Amino acid sequence: ISMEENTMNFEEFKQQLMEDLKEALSRRVGTEVAVEENEVHKLQQESYDGIVVRKENESIGVNVDATRLYSDLEQGRAYEDVLHYAVDIAQKGFEDAPKIDISQIMNYEVMKHSLITQLIPVAGNEDMLANIPHKQIEDLALVYRFSVGRDEHGQSTILVKNDMLDRYGITAEQLHEDAMMSAPQIEAPSMKTLFETTAEIMGEDFFELMGEVEPAMPGVYVCTNESKHHGASALMYPDFMDEVADKLGGDFYIIPSSIHETLLFPAKDVENYHDLEAMVREVNETQVAPEERLSDNVYHYDAEAKVFELAQHHEERMADMEKDSGDRGEKASVLKDLTAKSKEVAEKAPKEHAAPKKSRAEEAL
Repeated sequence: ISMEENTMNFEEFKQQLMEDLKEALSRRVGTEVAVEENEVHKLQQESYDGIVVRKENESIGVNVDATRLYSDLEQGRAYEDVLHYAVDIAQKGFEDAPKIDISQIMNYEVMKHSLITQLIPVAGNEDMLANIPHKQIEDLALVYRFSVGRDEHGQSTILVKNDMLDRYGITAEQLHEDAMMSAPQIEAPSMKTLFETTAEIMGEDFFELMGEVEPAMPGVYVCTNESKHHGASALMYPDFMDEVADKLGGDFYIIPSSIHETLLFPAKDVENYHDLEAMVREVNETQVAPEERLSDNVYHYDAEAKVFELAQHHEERMADMEKDSGDRGEKASVLKDLTAKSKEVAEKAPKEHAAPKKSRAEEAL
């Protein structure tokens, strides 16, 4: 098909692409392939109309984004180029796809050891969250994935959905407990100073460049996981925030740098958390891709009460506690004053003279 100008609407394009993709890809990989339509929903991304391509007799397929390809066509890209690109995507997907044993995926006792976590914002993910088990923590949600393979391109995962829990016959609570056991083993937490993290990214030349210069913000730490992918969720590992509190000397503030990492500030070094809020919002707007943003808010961990909460909620909770303490002190003071006043009145009151006691003889008369 040769088209100098796009005359197809999206549905016509999708149907034509499915037919041509099936034929061209089958020739390319040397085996029959099946294609079907599929609406794809992803966390923190807009849904799109996809085309699932599977090799004959295989249950795992590759998604091709038909919405994006049609946009390329509308912008003047030739249909032949769009088709060729779609074939390349599908072929690469076949080559990079992890070898998954479906019988293992259906066995929760096997799969629970591959559970990892992901921390995402609730806002913008409401529709997806309605269909997946999750644990909401303030305006964030902790979701769960099975890690099914890792190579030089990254990690392959399967998002756990509600219907999977039904098939496994487990509860969301059990899923969470199992994930808290496996995730720190698969994706160990990492906590380094901001200076160390910057040096790690820039390499050995960084130290030569810095020389004897004092590192900026020496008390600020970066929290992520070993792969640095979806590392913000490491903060939610069991007892990890208490370990951070011990290292930082007590309460600390958390800045959600992205879904991959958080910045930790000792509370004793922060005069006003609103300054941190202004910083995180500016960074989100200028340096973080929308699909990687975690939140514009700042969080606080109370080491004594073991409470993770929005910094605003911590401020309000402290104000309420101070007010309650003041009210109790005021009530105790009033009660003390009343008790003292009653005693004073009793001491000043005139004493009545007791009548002389009658003898038994007199009582008998």
